[in-house]
Amino acid sequence: MATIAPRCRMSVKLAKQALLCTRPLSKKAAACTRLGAVAAQRSLITVQDRLKSTNLGETTSKTDKATLSLFGVTDTLEGDKQKYSDALTQAASAFHDAEQIFNDPSFESKKGWSVDEKVDEDLRVYSKKTDKAVDMVAVTSVLLGHVDCVHLDVWTQPDDLKKWKKMVDHSCFVAQLTDHADIIHGSTNSMLVSDGRDFVTARIWRKIGDSYIIASRSVDVGEEPYEGKVRGTVHLAACRLRPDPEDPKHKTLCDVIAHVDPKGNIPKAAVNMVCSKLALMEAKAQKKHFEMLQGQGKLGKQ
Repeated sequence: MATIAPRCRMSVKLAKQALLCTRPLSKKAAACTRLGAVAAQRSLITVQDRLKSTNLGETTSKTDKATLSLFGVTDTLEGDKQKYSDALTQAASAFHDAEQIFNDPSFESKKGWSVDEKVDEDLRVYSKKTDKAVDMVAVTSVLLGHVDCVHLDVWTQPDDLKKWKKMVDHSCFVAQLTDHADIIHGSTNSMLVSDGRDFVTARIWRKIGDSYIIASRSVDVGEEPYEGKVRGTVHLAACRLRPDPEDPKHKTLCDVIAHVDPKGNIPKAAVNMVCSKLALMEAKAQKKHFEMLQGQGKLGKQ
C-alpha cells in the first residue's frame, strides 16, 4: 500500500501567502476577485441560460488542451493535466448538484430535514434520507471573518488540516488543475465506531454574486489508498459561504452538505450516526479555527 506520494507534497506556498488578508492580495487572489466579478455579472441571466452554458458532464477537448466552462469561468487543462479531464467534469457535476440543493427553498427552511444536533443558533446539524444507503448531512454555522478571507482559507488549507482537525490523518494535493479546481487525497483517523477512511476527490469553486460555492466528488485517478485505510466514496460534499447580513464585514454564513459512504461492513444506522457526529466535530473545529485566525488579525478585509 502506498504512503504519501511525492506529488502530494507539491508546493502551495503561493496560495497560502494569499491567506493573510491583511496584506496586499497576491496576483492569484486578485485574479480570483476579478473572476468573481465576472461570475456576479453572469448571475443576472436566467438559471436556464446559466445551466445551458456550463457544459456539465463533458469537456471540450483539443489536441493540446481540454476546457470546461461553468458560471462564466473557463477552466483549461493543458499538457499532462488533460488526463484529469474526467475528474474536472465530475467536479463540475458536483457543483451543479450542490447549487440545486442550496437554491432549493426546502434547504433554507430545512423542510424534509431532521435536526440531529443543535449546539446553539450558530451551529446545527441536520440529516435527510436519500435514495442511497446513507443519509445526507447538512451543517449550518456562523464563522468569524470576511467571506473572501474565509473562502481563501477553506480553499487553500488541505495541507494544514491535520494541524487543527483531530479526525484528519492525511490531507494533501494530488494535482492543482487550475486556479479554480484541484484533486485532494485525504484520510481520517479511526474514530467512533469506524476505522480510518480514505478519499480522493476533485474540487471546484465559483464566486456567484458575493457568495462562494465549493463542491467536490470522489474520482478515480489511480491513487492508492493510504496504508490501513478503507477507500470510501464521496457522493457529494459542498460548502456555501455567504456574508452574514447582520455583520457582513466580520462574519460568514457557512452551509455544508455531505453525502458520504464510508464503505466497509458497518450497519446503516451506525453509518448515519457516525456521519452526523463527525460533521458536528468538524464544524466545532472549524469555528475554533476561524476564531484563532480572527484573534491573529488574519481575517480582516481591506
